Amino acid sequence: MGRVYTGLGLYGSAIDLLQRASLLRADLAETPTAEGIATANALGGALFLRGEYAAAEPVYAAAMTAAEKVFPDGDPQVTESMAGLAELASQRGDFAAAENLYREALTIDRRLHGESDPDVARTLAGLASALLYQEKFDEGQTAFRDALAIRRQTLGGDHPLVAETLNNLAWSLYLAGNVAEADPYFRESLAMYRTL
Repeated sequence: MGRVYTGLGLYGSAIDLLQRASLLRADLAETPTAEGIATANALGGALFLRGEYAAAEPVYAAAMTAAEKVFPDGDPQVTESMAGLAELASQRGDFAAAENLYREALTIDRRLHGESDPDVARTLAGLASALLYQEKFDEGQTAFRDALAIRRQTLGGDHPLVAETLNNLAWSLYLAGNVAEADPYFRESLAMYRTL
């Protein structure tokens, strides 16, 4: 229910519910469980979306540590925690740390899901953004292009995440000085946003 509240933008209600649920779960450090990890990740996400970054970071860190114990060969819960920590690092302006976390998550995602999975695309898009902020334009554009290809293949051509990735790729090209190459991506993303 906490994830539902988060999806509806009711972050206060989500946080209250998830905090109560996390109290019912065993302490993650002592006896980590898949349910406890999922609750911690959901709580970290709700705190992040509410702008409570300082509170979200230890929650995500505890979830990642517990997930790595419970799932030593990797699991989506591990990469969800890593992505949360990467987003927090980006919020702090520590894009190198974000890049490292996204790269580690991408390795796990690819091992778990293969090359053409929405989770891989999500991690690639996060990595691309971290690279863009470090002005690693070529590498960031490659990651955006890869994410776009996966999203087109798995989500179809008229999905909001496809439009978002098109727009992000366009901005990365524009910021690198490739205005003519950026233009068709801007136009395509704008056309999609108008129909969504």
